[in-house]
Amino acid sequence: MSNAKWMKEDLLDSRDLADRMEELEALDDKNRLSPSESDELEVLEKLQHDLENEGVSGWTDGIMLIEMGYFHSTYAEELIGEIYGDIEGEMLKKGFPYNLFNMDWDDVAEVLSSDYQVVRIGTQDYYAQSA
Repeated sequence: MSNAKWMKEDLLDSRDLADRMEELEALDDKNRLSPSESDELEVLEKLQHDLENEGVSGWTDGIMLIEMGYFHSTYAEELIGEIYGDIEGEMLKKGFPYNLFNMDWDDVAEVLSSDYQVVRIGTQDYYAQSA
């Protein structure tokens, strides 16, 4: 199994992965791949294939891959904040009782995740969505 640095990231962009795959393929053409680079190339080729099989297109155009744990712990709340702003803060400023406004971010993440496909990279699951 590859131990490439990108495999430890929470957010991945397939354009960066496609660039890395091209670099590795160029080395492979010259028979200059190390064993770990060979493993990394296999992981990238499998990922590209898995995404296509799941109906997620756009490998070179941009597919956002979000590690599942990060999606549930952080990404969903950040995404809602980008779309709607600071809902809780605005409601509290207007005197809305906090105990009536307790957002369940796990539920929000679960609802948002229905728009994504799940793919496995190594031992981690990622949500994938075309950019």
